[in-house]
Amino acid sequence: KIEINNNYDLVLMDISMPEMSGKEAIEILNKKDNFTTPVIALTADGSVNAKDKYVKMGFNDYLPKPFSRDMIAKKIYSIFKEE
Repeated sequence: KIEINNNYDLVLMDISMPEMSGKEAIEILNKKDNFTTPVIALTADGSVNAKDKYVKMGFNDYLPKPFSRDMIAKKIYSIFKEE
């Protein structure tokens, strides 16, 4: 979808996907010169260093699953308040 239309405000990307991992996908996206859309990793990884791990992979932030409506709202707000 991003190849066809890069007009997304935000991407919520699961780390475990059927055909390609989130790590592989973010590496491909971040190699694109025109890709500036923020990407939040969604994962069951709730470890203490998880945020650092996913930011180092190239994600803008991460959300541990399961998450509440309030958690995702705060995360989205934090992404867009930086603009």
